[in-house]
Amino acid sequence: MNTTEKLNVALEERKLIQTIIESHETIRMKILGWCITIFTALTVAFHTNKIQLSIGEYYIFIGVIFIVFFLIDYVNRTTFEAVINRSNDVEEFIRTDIENYDGPKIEDSIQNRSAWISFNVRFLIPYVALFCIAGMSYLAKVIVD
Repeated sequence: MNTTEKLNVALEERKLIQTIIESHETIRMKILGWCITIFTALTVAFHTNKIQLSIGEYYIFIGVIFIVFFLIDYVNRTTFEAVINRSNDVEEFIRTDIENYDGPKIEDSIQNRSAWISFNVRFLIPYVALFCIAGMSYLAKVIVD
């Protein structure tokens, strides 16, 4: 392949990567949306006595919900991180060294993703915030009752 062909292939790969990134962001928002919906439904049902749970059972249910959604989110995030890394590689090739471009390798980058992504506290913030809201809502219920 000549330099122009390599550049065109790299640019096409970059467009595909952007599509994958957008799709994974959409999936992540849906995951968080479902987590918040189920959390809200359980919390409202608990506080309006639509379901009879002890506080311990309530927190166990909330904890299981958070763990399940966190793991789903985490698996999605590992793929997302692998695609981001490949995106950075392609951008670097386009900027500096198109002659040594090694692509397209989107599938390889996803299949060879690390099982453990670099841990980022921002990743936990939605789940920690919901757990704090659960605690505050229980305190509000105790004060009102």
